Amino acid sequence: MNLLTDSLLQRHAMKIIFIWTGIIAVAMLLTIEQSPLWTDEVILLITARRDLIDGLLQREDYSAPLYSLLVRVFVTQDGPREWVLRFPAFLAGMMCLPATFWLGRKLFGIRVGLLSALFLGLSPSFLRYAREARPYTLFMLFSIVSTGMLFQLLRDSGKGRWSYVVSTWLMVCSHYYGFLTFAGQGVSVLSLIVFDRRDKSSLHRLLIDQCLILISLVPLQWLFFRFLETDAPATLGGWLRPPNMWDIVTVRCLGEFFYLPSAGRVIALAIGIASWNAFAPNKRVPDRSEQLATVLCLVWILFATIIPAWGISSLWRPVYEFRYGFPATVPIILLMMRCVTVLRRGWQLLALMLIAGALIPGIVKEFERSEGFPEVIQWVESHRDDATELYVTNWSYCEGFQHPELVGLDYYRLSGDPPKLLPLKYPYEREVAETFDSPSGRIMCIAFIGHEEVKEYFEKRGREVNRQQFGPITVLDISPAPSPAQFSQP
Repeated sequence: MNLLTDSLLQRHAMKIIFIWTGIIAVAMLLTIEQSPLWTDEVILLITARRDLIDGLLQREDYSAPLYSLLVRVFVTQDGPREWVLRFPAFLAGMMCLPATFWLGRKLFGIRVGLLSALFLGLSPSFLRYAREARPYTLFMLFSIVSTGMLFQLLRDSGKGRWSYVVSTWLMVCSHYYGFLTFAGQGVSVLSLIVFDRRDKSSLHRLLIDQCLILISLVPLQWLFFRFLETDAPATLGGWLRPPNMWDIVTVRCLGEFFYLPSAGRVIALAIGIASWNAFAPNKRVPDRSEQLATVLCLVWILFATIIPAWGISSLWRPVYEFRYGFPATVPIILLMMRCVTVLRRGWQLLALMLIAGALIPGIVKEFERSEGFPEVIQWVESHRDDATELYVTNWSYCEGFQHPELVGLDYYRLSGDPPKLLPLKYPYEREVAETFDSPSGRIMCIAFIGHEEVKEYFEKRGREVNRQQFGPITVLDISPAPSPAQFSQP
C-alpha cells in the first residue's frame, strides 16, 4: 500500500512542487549573501572581467565557459555584489527541482518524481551550490534535461530529437565533466544497438546525432585540452587526491553528495534493491521502460562518479572532487526513492524519516555563515603595523594567472599597500622558492595553497609562526628574524 494514491498525486503533485520550490527559493534568497565569495568564486569573477576572447581562452577557470558568459554582462571592475554572481546558480538550482520531478515521473512514475524533487531540495550539496557562483547547478539542470530527452528518444523512437541535441550541447558547455556524462549516454546507445532485438533504425539515427554533437563540440574539446597541457586544477590533469581503493569499494563517493560518506554502502544497497526490482527474474511481465530507466541511471552514476573517482585517476593522473560529478545526485536520489516506493507503507514512512533525519546536520551546516576574505582583512588590518610586509602565496600554474587572493582582497577593500607575492617552488608544491629573499622583519602571509609548507619554511629559519584560519584561507603571522646573539644562546 502506498502513502498517497495515484489519483491524489495526479491532482496535487504540481502544486506541491511549486510550493516546495518557493520555500527553497525564499530560503536561498535570504541567505545568498550570507557567506563571502571564496577562492573559486573569485576565479569566476576574474574570468568574467576579462575581454570576451581572453575569457574564452584563459586557463585559470577550469569549468566550461557557459556560466561566465551568463554573468559577464553584469560584471564591472568594481563589482558586482555577491548575489549577482550567484544568481544564475540559484536560478538553475530552482529549475532543477521541477526538472527532477519531470525526470523522475518520466523514468519511474509520479511518486518517485515527487519524492526525488523533495529530497533534492534537502540535499546539503544542492543547498550549497545553489548559492555559489559556480556552474554546478547549471550543469545539473542540463544533465537532467539531456537524460530525460534521451530516455524519451529511446522509449518513443525519435520524439524530442532536437531537445536532446540542444540540452546535451549545453550540458557539456556548462562543465567539462559533461563529456563523461555524454560518453555514458553514448555507451548506453551502443549497448542497445548491440543487444536490443527491436528495430534499430531510430537507434542509428540517435547515434548519428551524438556524433554530430561531438563534432560541434570540437572547439570546446580544444579548450579542454589546453587545460590539460598546463596541469590546471580540477581538470583531468589536476592535482586533487582521489579516493583510495577502500573508498571506492565501500562506495564512499556516493555518500559524499549528501555529506554522509559513511552512508555510501547504505545508498549502494538502496540502488541495488531498485535495480533488482527492475530486473528481478521472477517477474512475469518485465517492465522494459523501468529497466531502461534503471540502466540510464546506473550508467550516469558510473560515468559521473566511479570512473573519474578511480578509473581515470588510477590510469592517468590523480583528480577527483565530488562536486565535478554533482549532477549524479539526481540518479542516486531517483534510485533511492524507487527503492523506498517498493516497500510497504509503514516501511516507506520510516525510510523517508530516516533519510530526512540523516540530512539535517548537513542542512544546518550549510545555513551557517562561513568565514573568508572580510575576516582576513579585519584581522590583518587590526594586527599589522607600518613595518609589516604582507604577502600572498604565488601558486600560479599558467600564463596570465591572476591570483584570486589578490582580487578577493581588493574586492572586499583591503586598505594600505597591496600584498606582494611569495613564490612557491612549484605550483601546488611543498616548498618556498629558493630565490625568495626572506625579509628580516615581521611578515604576514595570506595563503590558500601551501600554507603548511610556508609555515615549515620559516620555522626552520628560527621564525615563530602564528596561524589564523578563516574558512579556506590561512593567515600566517611570522615573527622577525632572530638576531645572531639569539642563535648563540644555549
